[in-house]
Amino acid sequence: METLNNLKEQDILQLLSEYRSQLRRMEFQQEDLSNKIRVFESILKSKGVSEEQLIDYESKAGEMEEEGPADAYERPRKLKRNFPLSEWDKLIINNLKEREEVLINQEILEDIREDLKKKNMYQSEEKAKAKLNQCLVKLANRRGDLVKVRFKGRGFAYALPEWMAGNKLKEQYSKK
Repeated sequence: METLNNLKEQDILQLLSEYRSQLRRMEFQQEDLSNKIRVFESILKSKGVSEEQLIDYESKAGEMEEEGPADAYERPRKLKRNFPLSEWDKLIINNLKEREEVLINQEILEDIREDLKKKNMYQSEEKAKAKLNQCLVKLANRRGDLVKVRFKGRGFAYALPEWMAGNKLKEQYSKK
């Protein structure tokens, strides 16, 4: 922090300009990707694929590989429990407790979407996905309230820590 205070005014202005430029670039990329997703979704809909089939495919695409949910993702981390739980965090944790099985992002979002709408916390699909990812990072990486479990080809599913036996997921909590 002290080195930042030693920067000249011109250097700070240049850095601000660079950071704002990077931010605009990322916003453009996000918009571009969102447009591509909408185009592909419309193509699928024109071919007769329903919204339900699309969501079902996204949530179950990881199950296409033969391997099952594997070991918990292990890396050394310092847990900080001083981050307060938000309404989103509480919905995510309660959803996992109700379902009693590991869930991927898309399944969690499907399950909590109606509750978010009732509480006027749902703005758009893109914002909901981004907020969900932020909460999952906080709960799994910073607070330790969730555990990442390797999931068939889709990266990770999320589990509660008490569902683990060492680095392995207890069988009763794996996908049914």
